[in-house]
Amino acid sequence: IFTNVSSFEFESANSGTWTTFPAVAGRNYYIQVAGTNDAGFTLAIFMTNAPYLFQEPKDLSCTIGQSALFTVKAAAVKPLSFQWYFNRTNLPGATNAALAVTNVYLANDGEYFVTVSNATGVSRSRVANLRVTENDARPMLDLVSVGKLNRLQFSLLSDEGRFYRIESSSNLTRWTPATNFLRDVIGSQPNPTSIVFASNNLMALFLPAMGPALFVRALRYSPANEVCNVNLKQLRFAKQMWAIEKKRALTDTPMDADLVPYLGANFRLNSVRCPSAGVYQLRNIGVLPLCTIPGHTLEEPE
Repeated sequence: IFTNVSSFEFESANSGTWTTFPAVAGRNYYIQVAGTNDAGFTLAIFMTNAPYLFQEPKDLSCTIGQSALFTVKAAAVKPLSFQWYFNRTNLPGATNAALAVTNVYLANDGEYFVTVSNATGVSRSRVANLRVTENDARPMLDLVSVGKLNRLQFSLLSDEGRFYRIESSSNLTRWTPATNFLRDVIGSQPNPTSIVFASNNLMALFLPAMGPALFVRALRYSPANEVCNVNLKQLRFAKQMWAIEKKRALTDTPMDADLVPYLGANFRLNSVRCPSAGVYQLRNIGVLPLCTIPGHTLEEPE
């Protein structure tokens, strides 16, 4: 028996595209992928495989009192089960796709990973390190080149796993957030925010070399409220997963219950509140979740 699986749509993911479907023993399946790009691609087929982790937890650095959020994105036959570990010991109740660590202290410094399981197997994520420090290390900028591709290139020397704000000024007195810098030379788009995540301790940034002369600086970013900020990041993460798995458009808005598979039944809008008594609004997929407290805005890139 030959079966065409054209009725199964591929899901969009950061590392490519994927789909899952229940296969019947003894049946042949044909998969065809068509597109407008003539570049080559790799098609991998896993039969009765363990969950595939297409986005794993990242290394993070925090100062005492800050918050950290680890997430994992997995593709597999549902349902999925999650279990987070700290220094190889399972964390009670940490059984969702996201793990928030709030008001961190030195005791939270260590290794974190998650196992994702379903009926066909178990997969373990990479070990993500949470580095907790008593003080912030001062970031430094270093000029690399001027004029190449009509761009000013500079490097940010910083702590790996921290968020930083890039600011610019024409007079060294009035500084404003810079949102027109780039992370790559080719195919890059300006950041929608002035915040960058330091995925390593030395990363390259670029500014268009046009207009009046500007001074540039980097500051360690601190949100208005750490706990509110990590709540908003969890809501953004759950909205993204819901949109991917349910094939939703940017104009669709999830319900509170739609986020339960990713954040757990305890994370409900009517029970989770901003520490300043703000109320959260999910809004549609194309925009960020919102807290009603002015200034409690999600700025960090994913």
